[in-house]
Amino acid sequence: MNSLAWYLNRLSKMPPQEIPYRINQEIKKRADRIKHKDFTYDFFNDPFALDLNNVFKLSMGIDPLVLRKEFPSEIAIIKKQADAVIENRLCIFDIEKSYGQNFNWHLDIKSGNRWPIKFWSDLNIKGDLTIGGPKFTWEVGRFLFMVPLGASYYITREEKYAHKLIFLFTDWMENNPYPFGIHWTSGIEIGIRLVNFIWALSFLREYEINEKIKHLINKFVSSHAYHLDRYPSLYSSSNNHALAEGFGLFMAGVFFPHVKNSDRWFFVGKKILEKEITRQILPDGGSFEHTTTYLSFVFDFFLLFMVVCEKFNLDYTKEIKTKLEKSCEFIYTLMDLNGHLPNIGDQDSAVLINFGQGNWNNFSSILNSGAILFNRPKLPLSFKPDLKTYLLTNFNVFPWGEKKDKKQIKSDYLKDSGLSIIRDTYKEKEVLFVGNATPLGMAPLYAHGHLDALSFTLFLGGKEIFTDPGTYLYHSGGKWRRYFRATSAHNTLRLNGLDFSQQIADFMYGRPYKITINTLENLSDRTRWIASHDAYQRKLKAKHIRQVDYLINEGCFVLNDYLSLKKTTLVELFFHLHPACQIIKKEKKIFIVRENVQLALQVDPKLVFETYRGCEDPILGWYSANFNHKQETTTLRLWGNFSGKQEFITYISVL
Repeated sequence: MNSLAWYLNRLSKMPPQEIPYRINQEIKKRADRIKHKDFTYDFFNDPFALDLNNVFKLSMGIDPLVLRKEFPSEIAIIKKQADAVIENRLCIFDIEKSYGQNFNWHLDIKSGNRWPIKFWSDLNIKGDLTIGGPKFTWEVGRFLFMVPLGASYYITREEKYAHKLIFLFTDWMENNPYPFGIHWTSGIEIGIRLVNFIWALSFLREYEINEKIKHLINKFVSSHAYHLDRYPSLYSSSNNHALAEGFGLFMAGVFFPHVKNSDRWFFVGKKILEKEITRQILPDGGSFEHTTTYLSFVFDFFLLFMVVCEKFNLDYTKEIKTKLEKSCEFIYTLMDLNGHLPNIGDQDSAVLINFGQGNWNNFSSILNSGAILFNRPKLPLSFKPDLKTYLLTNFNVFPWGEKKDKKQIKSDYLKDSGLSIIRDTYKEKEVLFVGNATPLGMAPLYAHGHLDALSFTLFLGGKEIFTDPGTYLYHSGGKWRRYFRATSAHNTLRLNGLDFSQQIADFMYGRPYKITINTLENLSDRTRWIASHDAYQRKLKAKHIRQVDYLINEGCFVLNDYLSLKKTTLVELFFHLHPACQIIKKEKKIFIVRENVQLALQVDPKLVFETYRGCEDPILGWYSANFNHKQETTTLRLWGNFSGKQEFITYISVL
């Protein structure tokens, strides 16, 4: 999209009060471009004053002996990461990168190109794809490797880990002077970097920090907080970025009270988090951005905020606890017995702080922490807390002993999130169906939503069969970004090759569709989900209603797609399988097999049946488990041209 069209569309998404805010931000940038050519850190009382005793309290009560004894496998992962950093090696989105003698903080590790060092707002992070996607450079600048270094020093008392932590910190400061370079272009990156560095410092209680380093730490914290306070994400851009900015300001205010403006940073950061808890977590505990994996990320901002407040006896709104407990219930309801959740909406493998677990594993950790903090012994799937839970709560065993009961949830309707869960045990295998009738995403940009209305996922015996293909890439995704968000990339129905909404840009949609029907009903012999949307009513004057009946005694899902078409229309049904699934055709029957589980699929004979695997014209048959991960899978496409009232029936039977 040309820049003029992008700006016009972006402008249309802004409420009236955002226009003067944006103008003011541009004026600030122009002034700062001149003012900060010779930037001086004149906003702290004593540049060498640094009392880290409060920072050290973050790790107070954590026993290295307990860490080694109770969490050997998790500690091994953290130490392995720290040892790699000692050798200047990082693994970013599954890319193994060896930097040789020195880190290059401005390198895009995927493309091999480097971002120029110039005033931060002069860098075209959205349009300059000749360099690459900024996320591959930002991820290094988040300092996610700092906590493994600090924790490894805390556990082993080997000074090489602390030395490396401080060396990389000083090297970053030398090569990223404020406000120049890619690492100052995004508030979310600045906030996450600040939080990771503070948490890493908490493990250096026994390490001597000299006056020069104290001065650099003050410069680091003050410049980060200064920028977050000066350039907040507001109005149409106020999504999870606001949480990172608010939490960064809060942490700077709590732990660096000697710095000028720290009182303001504390107040502003705390206010942002206490305001956003009512908006970014829905009443049923789901994510306001309507993406499951972002809930893992968003949850941790509020969780760590609450932990810090509790440790330092700071007052905070009780809405935090209420919403976090609801999120734990949401995750518990959506998760299968093996800890798997459906991948709904954008997924960028984000973690707030690297405690040794990834984005997906963090869900189980959330349930462990929630069980302890909210006294909910039914939440955990495990028999003991994980490392992250211990680091945050100081509990290495559950206070009520071992968890012995299994989930007894059947069907459940998560109204605010638009999700319908059908759960059963059939032939001794857990059946978990999730019907998706979520809104497109967080208005007005709907940035992280996917065009997945009326789609579904199906897990059988702890294995995903019918899947959501994922995300793959953001800024540098091009055709892949468009595909993985598209209607055709989800287990739903498409008309005339049209998406449910226009993809205006990588993080912006046109007119959103509305969910018009979404009900879940338990009948005597079946559970019934019915959903509909209005995506095709305006352009095609067409209506689509999907009804799914799960026949309890038969272990069979009956999908009925009802259409009302004004004219002859191309109808396409898509079914995406997990890459580990195999398709076996026997006469007119189709069997889907994954290890020890098996399904029979019977499609409507009125439709033409096609399979795709790893195709690029058209793009079909791809799967992305994590950010920057893409592999071939099998996609089923059923199609035909029809008019008038139509019904298409698909049977999915557990064998």
